[in-house]
Amino acid sequence: MNKQVVVIGGGPAGMAAAGKLQDFGYDVVLIEKQAEVGGHLNKWYKVFPDFTDAAEITANLKAGLGNTRIVNNATVTEIKGSAPNFQVTTSRGEQIEAAAILVSTGYKHFDATLKEEYGYGVYDNCINSVELDAMLKAQSVKTRNGKVPKKVALIHCVGSRDEKVDNNYCSRVCCTNAIKVGIEIKEQNPDCEIYCLYMDIRVFGRGYEELYRTSQEKYGVQFLRGRLSELANDLDIYRQIKRPLTGLKVACYYGCLLTRPADITGWDSPVFPMSMDRLAQACGAEVVDFRSKTKCCGGPILVSKQEVAFELTKKLLDEAKSLDADCIVLACPLCATNLELRQADIEKMYNVTYNIPVIYITEIIGLALGMKPGKLGMNKHIVSPKSVLKKLGY
Repeated sequence: MNKQVVVIGGGPAGMAAAGKLQDFGYDVVLIEKQAEVGGHLNKWYKVFPDFTDAAEITANLKAGLGNTRIVNNATVTEIKGSAPNFQVTTSRGEQIEAAAILVSTGYKHFDATLKEEYGYGVYDNCINSVELDAMLKAQSVKTRNGKVPKKVALIHCVGSRDEKVDNNYCSRVCCTNAIKVGIEIKEQNPDCEIYCLYMDIRVFGRGYEELYRTSQEKYGVQFLRGRLSELANDLDIYRQIKRPLTGLKVACYYGCLLTRPADITGWDSPVFPMSMDRLAQACGAEVVDFRSKTKCCGGPILVSKQEVAFELTKKLLDEAKSLDADCIVLACPLCATNLELRQADIEKMYNVTYNIPVIYITEIIGLALGMKPGKLGMNKHIVSPKSVLKKLGY
């Protein structure tokens, strides 16, 4: 009776299966397309949840192969017959008789260039987990120009739970892997800030929940919930500025809807965010110290409690005026509508004059990149931005 089993694929699963089959008394032939068995495990640094060295696991699996015959640098080109009489032909021309065939051909990493909005293949310092693990293995997590990073963002679910790339399922490993590498980065560079950008935390295995808690309590890894819509490199703006907004004083306003709740919106701070400020500064504008940047503009209660809403809006306009801001810069359409549309009503009600243009941050960036105001739709504002454009030489 033929007791020979062919195992196709010499990664950790194939090696573990071959070892067990040997223990059960089968003759095993292991076919591996690479020069060495081990598969992806040969590339890894450590594995979760106990941070065992990947090389140690590979060595143990190899030791368990016993008398397994390994056919390296070969693929299967043809299979004939049926159980228990298979004929397996390899790319090396060898024919192998087998009673059974076990397929463990491994996996392929998701091609992150398919999600170009995340910047892989676009920005120098946007890398995938394989490249990061190689850096960790070499004890050298650095940017392309050789600098040690001060902050690292780990994006979860890239290509997972995503109908656009036909992957509706959860990979079940990326959450825990991101947590693992976050800890490893902190161990090699304790001063580095780690941010995990996630949809849902799904840590399935034994010890994984504990690893998740340890990453926060011991290593200070920060978790920000929400699917990242797009990755932008503000350093690119510096290189592409054609008309710096020199001399323009702006008050950056975030409002209450964009920054709260913090675990959902993912802004840098729910109390005093600076992301928009930094973008405006990158465009050459002077950013005033706008202390009301996250206070409610009154838009959500404009219909039900108009007087209260007007009072809230007035406080924002008063501060912007006291700081001598040329305009208010924002991102929220509701806030933009409220601050522009109700400005004249508030001026009339309180006998004050503002005439403060309210401009989107995207318009500010567009002007700095040399785009024409008309192309940006700046002629459609309720409060005319002519004073801003005049200051910028238009």
